[in-house]
Amino acid sequence: MRKGDFDVVVVGAGFGGMCAAARLAHRGYKTLVVERLSLFGGRCSTLVHEGFKITTGAMAIPGGGVIEETFREVGAAFNVRRFDPVNVYLIDGKYYAWPLEESLARALYEFGRDKDGANRVLEAMARAVTWQTPAGPISVREWLSQYTEDEHIYQVFQPLCTVVLGQNIHGLPISEFFKFMTSGQPARGTATWNYAVNGNIDLIESLARAIEAKGGEIWKNAEAKRIIVDQHKVTGVVVETSEGEWEISAKAVVSNLGPKKTVEITGREHFDQAYLRELELVQPTPLIVTSYVISDHPLVEYPGIIWPVGSPNMVCHLSPTITCPELAPEGKHFLYSGSGITEPRTSPIDVKSEIKLHLEELNRLIPDVEKRGKVLSVQCFHGDWPLYHSMWHPLPQRTPVVDLHNVGDGVRISGLIGVNLCAETARIVSEDIMGRIEPTG
Repeated sequence: MRKGDFDVVVVGAGFGGMCAAARLAHRGYKTLVVERLSLFGGRCSTLVHEGFKITTGAMAIPGGGVIEETFREVGAAFNVRRFDPVNVYLIDGKYYAWPLEESLARALYEFGRDKDGANRVLEAMARAVTWQTPAGPISVREWLSQYTEDEHIYQVFQPLCTVVLGQNIHGLPISEFFKFMTSGQPARGTATWNYAVNGNIDLIESLARAIEAKGGEIWKNAEAKRIIVDQHKVTGVVVETSEGEWEISAKAVVSNLGPKKTVEITGREHFDQAYLRELELVQPTPLIVTSYVISDHPLVEYPGIIWPVGSPNMVCHLSPTITCPELAPEGKHFLYSGSGITEPRTSPIDVKSEIKLHLEELNRLIPDVEKRGKVLSVQCFHGDWPLYHSMWHPLPQRTPVVDLHNVGDGVRISGLIGVNLCAETARIVSEDIMGRIEPTG
């Protein structure tokens, strides 16, 4: 077995792992990133199909927060383009474009039948935001039912909860909803919402260049088979490559595999029962289906997020090529649509049926979509490739194994989601390592 020696090994080249590696390499740590796939970025990467640049997960990239701070700190190019943040609601076949700060209230009045109930909901939300957020496990739907029985009002909240927070209103705790509203991206003043001009892979490759410029290494097609622990402390990683196995010694290991996979390749015997019981509460988000419909002209005229209200499962539409024509062949466009599990299910999810329902609802909501465009691809996010590795249960970035950390959306921080969450966990972990361990150089 070949041997290697690094300060830090980052397992998994997803967005969180790459942000952590870039920060650590920038500070002089001898850093190795190992990725079992030939493609970097995980669910924040890009596949090219018939000349169209398709995301592997993340679509919108927030600017003005921890992500942009990371790129700026490590000297990586942040090539994104802002899109109009106006919220657009699709209600009863009509599009309503409202300013971000007014959109939810106006959607409640436009779609809701109980106007007094809408007032009560908005007043309760104002109290929750300015005074005290609700606590406990009560769901968004249960919380809303205190103020109205109008199903139409409930349905206004459904797309936001499903797309942004990964859970429908029946399962998402109201406390998590308000933590996002008060301490997440909206309230922290995220300056912009953007698309990566040349696809998300461009951002990942920018981080890769920053890592390698500081002497870090990135191995593709290299799978971490085992995280090595001695006396409750991490000491390295066994990595399988096309050239055979390597035993890499390390002062710290950062896993971007999700906490359950981290435990699996480390060995449950190295983790205490309290941590393992908490880990059982971490569940991935339910199935999300996305599709790309390509066309000669935009199928909708708005570049930002469109929220279909009242749809049984369709929860968002985006037209990134209006803002970034670079994502498609010249003169072409695509519509990105997403659907999710919006009602409680007691039986196993039938993926084929969900895809069929997605396409049927897409045809209903976008008239003549089959005549005006062509379905290029359909993606399903579930199981080992979910929207988020954790629906809402928080778990610390540190594990019980000394100097073994997790980054990414499997170690939730209340109020943060998606790539912002990944970048923030990377910041926390890299600063933790810097405070404990000196770089070799």
